Amino acid sequence: MDNQRGIGMASMRTHLLVLLLLIAPMTSFITPSSADSVINSDTDWSGEIILSGNVTVANGTTLDIQPGTTIDAKEYWISVEGTLNANGVFFNSSIPSLTQGSHGAGLWVGIEVAVNGHANLQNVVIENAEIGVLVEGTLQATNLVVNDSYLAINSIGSTSVTDLSANHIDFDTIRNSGDIDIDGAIFDDIAIGISNSGNFFGQDITISSAGVGISASNGNLVANRISISQTTVGISSVFGASVEVSNITGTDVALLIDAADSDDLQVNTAAVAGQRLISANGASQYQLNDVRFQSSTNANRATIDSNCAGICQFNQLEVWDSNHIASLSGIGEHQFSASDLSGQDSGISASGQGFLTIQSTNITTQQNALIISGPDSEIQGLEIQHLGSISRAANILGGTHDWDDVIIEKTYSSFDSESEALNIWYSDIQLGNFEVNNFATSINAEQSTIVATNIVLDYGEEVGIDLSDSTLKADYLQTSAQNTGANLIGQSSLHLSQWIAAFHATPLSLSDGADATVRNFEPQNSAGSSQALGDGYFLYGSSTSQIIATSSSDKFIETSVTFTDLLGNPVEANINVHGFELISDVNGAADLPLLSSGSMVSVTLDGAGVRVSLSGGQIGQSVQIPVIPSGDWTIPSGQFVVLNPKVDGTAHILTGDLIISNNAGLSLVGVDLQLPQTAEIDIQGSGILSGQGATISVPNIYAGTTAMVTADADNSLTIDANLFWSCQTLREISSLVIKGSLTLQPGCQVEMTGGDVEGSITVLTGGEFTLLSELDITVLDKGEPVVGAIVSVDGATSQTDNDGKVSTSAIARHVDDSSDTTGGMKTVALQIGSFTDMTSWDSSISLTHTFMASTLPTGVVNSWLILEAQWSPYFLDGNLEVGQFTTLTIHDGVAIRSTEGSTIIVNGILDAGIATLSSTGFGARWGGLVLGDYTSSLIDLSGTHVVEASSAITIPSLGTVDASSALFARSSGSDPLIQISSGSSAAVNIRNSEFHDGGSGCIFAYPSQSVLTLSGVELDSCNGPGIWARQVDLQIDGLKIGENISSGMELTGVTGSAKNIDANSFNGDGNVLWLESIDGEFSVEGFSATTSGTAAIAGTTNREIILSNIEINGAPAIDFDDTAGIISGLNLTGQGTGTGLTVHHGKSSSSLVIEDAYIAHYAVAIDLHADAGENPANLIMRNTDLWASTAISAEGFGCIIEEGSIVGEIESSSAEITLVDVDSQSTTVSLLQSDVYIFETFILDAKMNNQSLDADYQVLVSGIDSQPTSYSGQGTEARLLLKWISSTTTYEATSISLMASAEGVIDSEANFDLPLDGNNHLIVNMTVNGQPTVTISAPYSGQRFMETTYLTAIAQVSDDYDSAEQLTLLWIVTDSSGNEVLTGPSELQYNLTDIPQGLYVLELQVTDSFGKMSSASVDFEVTALDSDGDWTATCDDTDWFDNTISRSCGPDVYDKDDDNDGFTDIKDKFPLDACAYLDSDDDGMPDTVNCPDGITTWLFEDQDDDNDGIPDTSEGVSTKEGSMISNTGLLLVIGLIILAIMLVVRSRRGGGDTEMKVFDERLL
Repeated sequence: MDNQRGIGMASMRTHLLVLLLLIAPMTSFITPSSADSVINSDTDWSGEIILSGNVTVANGTTLDIQPGTTIDAKEYWISVEGTLNANGVFFNSSIPSLTQGSHGAGLWVGIEVAVNGHANLQNVVIENAEIGVLVEGTLQATNLVVNDSYLAINSIGSTSVTDLSANHIDFDTIRNSGDIDIDGAIFDDIAIGISNSGNFFGQDITISSAGVGISASNGNLVANRISISQTTVGISSVFGASVEVSNITGTDVALLIDAADSDDLQVNTAAVAGQRLISANGASQYQLNDVRFQSSTNANRATIDSNCAGICQFNQLEVWDSNHIASLSGIGEHQFSASDLSGQDSGISASGQGFLTIQSTNITTQQNALIISGPDSEIQGLEIQHLGSISRAANILGGTHDWDDVIIEKTYSSFDSESEALNIWYSDIQLGNFEVNNFATSINAEQSTIVATNIVLDYGEEVGIDLSDSTLKADYLQTSAQNTGANLIGQSSLHLSQWIAAFHATPLSLSDGADATVRNFEPQNSAGSSQALGDGYFLYGSSTSQIIATSSSDKFIETSVTFTDLLGNPVEANINVHGFELISDVNGAADLPLLSSGSMVSVTLDGAGVRVSLSGGQIGQSVQIPVIPSGDWTIPSGQFVVLNPKVDGTAHILTGDLIISNNAGLSLVGVDLQLPQTAEIDIQGSGILSGQGATISVPNIYAGTTAMVTADADNSLTIDANLFWSCQTLREISSLVIKGSLTLQPGCQVEMTGGDVEGSITVLTGGEFTLLSELDITVLDKGEPVVGAIVSVDGATSQTDNDGKVSTSAIARHVDDSSDTTGGMKTVALQIGSFTDMTSWDSSISLTHTFMASTLPTGVVNSWLILEAQWSPYFLDGNLEVGQFTTLTIHDGVAIRSTEGSTIIVNGILDAGIATLSSTGFGARWGGLVLGDYTSSLIDLSGTHVVEASSAITIPSLGTVDASSALFARSSGSDPLIQISSGSSAAVNIRNSEFHDGGSGCIFAYPSQSVLTLSGVELDSCNGPGIWARQVDLQIDGLKIGENISSGMELTGVTGSAKNIDANSFNGDGNVLWLESIDGEFSVEGFSATTSGTAAIAGTTNREIILSNIEINGAPAIDFDDTAGIISGLNLTGQGTGTGLTVHHGKSSSSLVIEDAYIAHYAVAIDLHADAGENPANLIMRNTDLWASTAISAEGFGCIIEEGSIVGEIESSSAEITLVDVDSQSTTVSLLQSDVYIFETFILDAKMNNQSLDADYQVLVSGIDSQPTSYSGQGTEARLLLKWISSTTTYEATSISLMASAEGVIDSEANFDLPLDGNNHLIVNMTVNGQPTVTISAPYSGQRFMETTYLTAIAQVSDDYDSAEQLTLLWIVTDSSGNEVLTGPSELQYNLTDIPQGLYVLELQVTDSFGKMSSASVDFEVTALDSDGDWTATCDDTDWFDNTISRSCGPDVYDKDDDNDGFTDIKDKFPLDACAYLDSDDDGMPDTVNCPDGITTWLFEDQDDDNDGIPDTSEGVSTKEGSMISNTGLLLVIGLIILAIMLVVRSRRGGGDTEMKVFDERLL
């Protein structure tokens, strides 16, 4: 049993060793040796700080960073949940950029101020961050600099910054969805300066080299004193954002204001130079006040390009140097007041169904100053200075207009025969005071009505007023110095109270069908033979004789007439005669322009009146005005009564019956006549009841045998009564609307054109009722009649006449005494060559219809071409090419129908509004729009429908496509709706637009340098991919992918981003999103889809994908092969079947990382697979919740999950699954040659006095680890392996041992038993380590020693923790210059020798085992060597001579006899030994040894002084100096010498008795 246990323990040790070997490389990744840390106590940083992990400043804790500190953040972040104070600090990252040419943005995450956090930054520089400062809490900053980052500040919380500088920012400099206050800022080389969806207030902000200066998508933004330069868009605002920007200056701004669909935008006081001032698309409210804008003369688009849906105001606007000042469209109202507009070419062009208001404004242009096509207008004070010579100053097409105080003038030219001041087509205009000077033609009107007060038209070579099928009515007209004062063509009418016509060849010219009525006609200085000529009719009055040469004419006679009531009292009556509206004076008198042959005069008083005939020149004529009596009212024979509207607008009330006598009449004009329910109307004999736009209400009307009941053909009379008619002959009437019944007595026949009978029709024997409907067709080509057009009605054909008209009639209803039949639907078809059009006619009612068959030119167009809605549709039969310097303008409401294959090639500009560009129908497909070959080529679509084209737009090369609120639909079977060709370098911008019914897809983009921008785009029924793109730059924000699309987006090698994708309606067989060969330069943010059968997101061969905020319902959800990158914010929800996330094969070099994921309700949540031999990097998932039958299925593909929970089974074959901080209690495992490692994150915290310390840790997990693991830092995070599940064995930790060491404290250890019940904060309480104590007892301070002698240093040491033996000692000797001379051993006693003369310091440093150090020191002196000891007090140190002994003295360097033997050192062969001086043979042995008393020597006397080889004794000398040395004496000497040598050796080694070597200092 014991043997088996031993084998088991050995086996376990073997397994643990294998485990450590296996997880060693892995823990370097998942265990942060870099160590994320939490600062739990107030901390100061200074000097150079290098982050080795993410740092969190805990709630309630303050981190103070001192001035001059530099922080190398590496790739980490600093999160502030407490307080951060930084002053004079530099943050950056030293990590090199991975991308060549990168400016280093995004190398580290940045500073995050959490929800309850506070940051106070002063004089701080932040560089290389993803987000300089992310503010969810509060930020206060002064003099903050952020450079080379993705975002400078992202404010979700509350931010206040004074003096902000930002440079080289890739995305938003300031992104605010919270509250932010900026006081002083400079931004340069940025994408977006300010992006606001919260509350923003800023002032003194300078923005340069930017994509967008200020962008507001929501919230409130107030900015003041803003400078913008070298910027694409200065201010951008959309619906839902409240924006007010004031005091703006700027230069080189492509577009100052992008108003889009703004509903609350105000710009006050600006002075800016750039290309365009404002662009708006469906804006409901914006206001520009006191704005001065200098436009670039080379700008090819309107300075003001505004589609308004509400009120769009320009107050005190000044624009100059503009090519085209304003292009206005939409259903809203544009207002200009107190403005001064100057353009090189054209001024204001307004189209659509809106309204234009101009007050107190000047417009100066070379060409058309004012073009209004469609909108109504109101002008109060406008002066047009026209600098051109041949174009029109104001061109009005359609609409109703009210103008006053308008002056149009130009410089006079006698060669000018083409210019026109005001050209009006199909319009109604009311003029107050209107003045024109120096135009060839002042007013040219076609099919229009002009009502004016005062018109002055002076100087011009052609015509003052040119009317074609038009009417002009004015109180006063002055024309002078034109060839013709007024020229009337067709069915034109001129009605004037007074006309001063001066200096004309012909004052008035009338064509056949035209008429003129002038009460006071006063031509002056006419050069022609007559004052009026032509085939028309002229009715005039004049105080002088005139020569009239018209086909017919009459002259007024001013005649005085009086007007009274029935009692003869004078009244102030309303009088209408020949169209002149007059009022009699208080005496009832009025002068009337009458014809001698008689004039019909209508007179009313409070709505009731009479129509009478008065004769000119007849004296004493008087008119009595009848009134409606009380009770019955009988209109007597011969009287024709007229009822006009009452002053108060109320109906006329009759209280009894109405009898219209024979040969009497009643006319109702625009009034209601009401009778009691018991009353009736009796029309006797040949009495007449007629009306114009009137209503009569009575139970019954009885009409006699010859009576007439009828209405004006164009203004019906409504009879709210039963009509009984006893006619005997055919009655032909028109436009009655009978709400009651109609009864025709026997033999009564009524034929009515127009009108209706809503009640029953009863026709007695022989009677007949016929209702005729009329069809009036007009065919026009751009307003001109088309002659010979074929019009067919149910197969019956006819051709249009010279007026482009065809008329016919049909029986709408026929009733007799036996039948009642009605007409039906008829098809009316038009054909002009290959152009066809049609409409339907319900022949039971009349129809007036105009076919517009306007033709477009083919070939190259090199002059501005404007397509007006009034002339729509237009017909294109062939290719139209817009020249490079030409604009094709397509107004709102225009339709263009193009034949098969016809294209519009845009080398210049195509500017289209709410228009439709289509084929001619019947399955034909035109060639669509083709963008030209120039950088300046532009297709600008605003609300445009481009349909039935293949493709709708083709982009082969250069230029720009801008489309907003557009529709692209119905391309042919082989073509997409939009196609970007290979090699193109165009910019394609499509916003708020729809794509439907593509042929082979909706959008195709081939490899090119083009940039495709999509915003708010909807795709459905593409019949292929929604977007198919290869190697292009995509910028997508807001894309809805609908039904009947094979695949949503197929993207390969693209760059850019896609945001806010909605594919919940997608039902295709392919993927919603396919990604291939993505290399980190394309991101997807915000994706929502519902899928079934095919993965919503899939792809392959992607080195780095970037996906965030992904929500998918259904299975399979995501399927990637051979892909790495990051997915964050992933929400996958299934229905209990299928797979949520599939990742196969993977990349060996990098991982696919998924953060913040929820994957639930699938059969398999995560499916991982790799083939044998592959080595994919682990799938990494952070903060992930998995809930499925099989949570993870892994085959040869590992997975690391950090934080979250798992419910379900883990199935693994040949793979490693690592769980870090994952709740896996509801998890089961099924393993085959696999391992599951379960880690938990702990905070290692060494504390002293409740303050966290920066410490080193040794962690040993019992049951798992055989060796401890090292960590370091303050509040350090450590991921510890607590459980290992293999295919055969499970190992589980039982406890954690934590050893901590920190500077200045004693090492401490704590043990924690597992489990810890969720509290993973491991705290080790530390104890302070005191300093060691040290004293030096010898030598004493100031002690002296002579050279060659040694000194012994002795010390005493102690410590509060270590013993003396455990302390580390270091002796250091330094000279007077501080140079280290000697160091000694770690011993309490130290012998110092061989120290030359000088002053020294002896220091002892004592360090304990925890690194705490103390020191002590003494000074000492080493004096010069004095061998003979004669450096005594009597030694004179001036000459180094002792007079008391008469010898030289002092140190050896000065003493001439160092051994005091009487022989100077020069003569003494042994100068330091007094026992000898002579060595005759220089063999180092003295000739004689003779020591003074008390002196010994180690010398030996030389036995052969002359070194001749013969001893001195053999040379006859028996003794030396009288001495006789015996053998015994010689031995004695040798012994003494040996003893001396031993003494010397001992003294040189140190130690021993030192007293003999120390000077008596008192003698020195």
